[in-house]
Amino acid sequence: MPWQEHLYDEHHEKYPDWCIFGSETSSTLQSRGIYHFPLTNRLLTYDDGQCSSLGNCTTNWGAKNTDVVVSAHRDRDYCFGQFIWSGFDYIGEPTPYFTKNSFFGQVDTAGFPKDSYYHYMAEWTDYKTNPMVHLLPYWDFNIGQKIDVRAFSNAPKVELFFNGKSLGAQTIDHKKGTHLACDWQIAYEPGELKAVAYDENDAVIAETVQKSFGDAKKIVCKPNKEQLLANGEDLLFVEINTLDENDTFVANSRSRVQVHVSGAGRLIGLDNGDSTDFDSYKGTSRRLFSGRLLAIIAAKDTPGAIEIEVTSKGLTAATLSIPALSCDVRDGISCFMENKESVEDLTDEIPVRKIELTNHGTNHFDENATETTVTAKILPADATYREIEFKAVTLDGVESNSVKIETTGAEATIHALGDGEFRLCCSCKNGRDVMEVMSELEFCVTGLGEATLNPYKMVNGIDYKDCTNEAKLSFQGGVYITAEERTRFLFENVDFGEYGSDEIHIPIFSFEDELPIEIWLGDSEKDGKCLVCKKDRQNVNERNQQDDLTEHGQKQGCLRISQCQKGLLAGNLCTENTGGCHIDPKGPCRVGQKRFFLRKQPRQKSGCKHGNCPDHRGIDQTGHKRQLKSFPDPLSVSSPKIVADDRLHSLGQPL
Repeated sequence: MPWQEHLYDEHHEKYPDWCIFGSETSSTLQSRGIYHFPLTNRLLTYDDGQCSSLGNCTTNWGAKNTDVVVSAHRDRDYCFGQFIWSGFDYIGEPTPYFTKNSFFGQVDTAGFPKDSYYHYMAEWTDYKTNPMVHLLPYWDFNIGQKIDVRAFSNAPKVELFFNGKSLGAQTIDHKKGTHLACDWQIAYEPGELKAVAYDENDAVIAETVQKSFGDAKKIVCKPNKEQLLANGEDLLFVEINTLDENDTFVANSRSRVQVHVSGAGRLIGLDNGDSTDFDSYKGTSRRLFSGRLLAIIAAKDTPGAIEIEVTSKGLTAATLSIPALSCDVRDGISCFMENKESVEDLTDEIPVRKIELTNHGTNHFDENATETTVTAKILPADATYREIEFKAVTLDGVESNSVKIETTGAEATIHALGDGEFRLCCSCKNGRDVMEVMSELEFCVTGLGEATLNPYKMVNGIDYKDCTNEAKLSFQGGVYITAEERTRFLFENVDFGEYGSDEIHIPIFSFEDELPIEIWLGDSEKDGKCLVCKKDRQNVNERNQQDDLTEHGQKQGCLRISQCQKGLLAGNLCTENTGGCHIDPKGPCRVGQKRFFLRKQPRQKSGCKHGNCPDHRGIDQTGHKRQLKSFPDPLSVSSPKIVADDRLHSLGQPL
């Protein structure tokens, strides 16, 4: 049974003589050494094209986390095993992105273990014979940033220390527990974290540390063996890292290195495990990813010394000399294949490893404090790439309407507009086509009232105010609904502006050929006004063939409503499933998702000026509260309602 742990007990009750095997389980997603906070927030997609390794990035068909994968089979005697999807990352199926390889593995394509690898190790090994403790994340963030610290251990108790001071001990019930990790949250300061594991007698049996580090200063190479056989087939695996001036591992290093092999060996592969890195495996130059790169070196068929040199601009080079010993060579062995020098000359490239953010004011806005300034510092200081981008995102990963950001170079001034939590995100493409390096700080706004939604950008499905059934966050701000009954969404403070709109654009995916749609102003159950009639059924396939493709590979249909909508409105969006729902969101094609937005003309600003708003509801995108002239109080305005019937759909995906 693949991904059906929730049905185990039901099936066992019906068929008590059956044994169950989890033919595919887990499907959690993780990028080695990449962490998106907070741990309690579960998102599938991020601007950097990576998946968080904290344990908070999962598919909607797979397990919620590794704890569920372990405990679901541990606690059921009738389950005789499981096949975790997957052990290693593999090329292809880069869910949920359009990148190169999968994120499902506990080990990346270069063979480097991810944090989840140690989570399984903690549950499947015995602390009495092989005690272990693993601590994450690395320790290099923004001062004051709230960091979730996790420890995986097969011991019954773990204590965390920061700069020698205990932050408390936690226990793990490995036999019956469903939470199989120790978790703390602390504000980042430079220093050292230490996790200490204890047995049942409080004796120390294992410990590990994470300490702050600086920019890379030198390269180190770690071969997996000290000699090779000169048979044309023997392989040497060399892990390439960088260290700072204190010889501390630089866990977020992305240094560009050149690998040169001569003598009795040949370079046959370079890999860093990064799904977003499309540099060739068969070149001589690659970047480190999360501080690591793997070089694969093969012996030739003649004995001698294999000379290895790894260089990077501004760093002390590393060299190795590995002997290849004389031995018999099988007939037909060829030693001609080896990596070719990389076509693009990037020897002078110095990638960004970190953007250091400093908040020069408050992180909690209210009526008395509505502004702060944040500066960004690119590290290393001589990095090749200098362009950065600021934006505010909600915990749901969509752009926040609670603030306005003004930027000047590496400085961002944040103006609070309305209540809400958000994270200031500063990103750098680092020479790529998409964002690669991300840095964040947390903020919240209270006491200013609710900000407006701008339908001329996008009304994300997850921006709903209320919903009558469960709606789960999907890709990039969309939601998907599986309830086999009427589902109503409420969107408040949607500002159509003074010009207004008489069109609605709805990019849709549905397993139904026809999709009845209604749009209402007001309550369809009471005295609302229908703007698009439900009986005018829309053929999804035909409409999709006619309309333009969105950037995410979906179609969007345009519906004309019976009257132009203006001003500040509340609105309902409703759906009705007709039964037999099925979710299959594999791959980056956004299967099972529907998005909703309104578009007609560029948004018109309200006529009010700063300080001249005697009456208002909501706050507009210009940074001030807007006056509602000759328009009803928005709290009493009948709300537009959209009704869509299909078996599977999602709402509010941004373009």
